[in-house]
Amino acid sequence: MEDHVVRLTEIQNQLFPGHSLQERQLNFSELYIEYGGELIPMLLKHLNPLDLKFMVITID
Repeated sequence: MEDHVVRLTEIQNQLFPGHSLQERQLNFSELYIEYGGELIPMLLKHLNPLDLKFMVITID
């Protein structure tokens, strides 16, 4: 059980660094440099700016 709590805490810290939203800590340009031209089409495909839910997108 303790392993699960530790892992969930690690995930929470990755998604909400400093107890705030990730986009407040991670700059878009960092992602663009890392993933290049495939980033924009992938975001357009998966995101709906009017949907108020959180979404986790995995880039392979």
